[in-house]
Amino acid sequence: MIKEQVITRLCELCTLVGEKVYNHQKAHDCFCSSSKRGWQFDEDILKFIEEAVRGKIDVCACDEGIAWREEARNKPLNNIVFCPACSYKL
Repeated sequence: MIKEQVITRLCELCTLVGEKVYNHQKAHDCFCSSSKRGWQFDEDILKFIEEAVRGKIDVCACDEGIAWREEARNKPLNNIVFCPACSYKL
């Protein structure tokens, strides 16, 4: 893949989150084009993607979760454990 293809696909992913998760209530202007006029992008869009990816690979959102992840694995499945640093849920 070339750089422009990666940027385009990430932009499309942000658009999908903005449309489907936030129902167009959060700004998610295209960043793969050269137009910068009045450009807006809500950080919640990117945070959603980051949390989804980290959740898929079982990594705390604040990268301080090594100890609590081990603790969480030893709890019953119906027990929800949150990272004390960032409240990330495992």
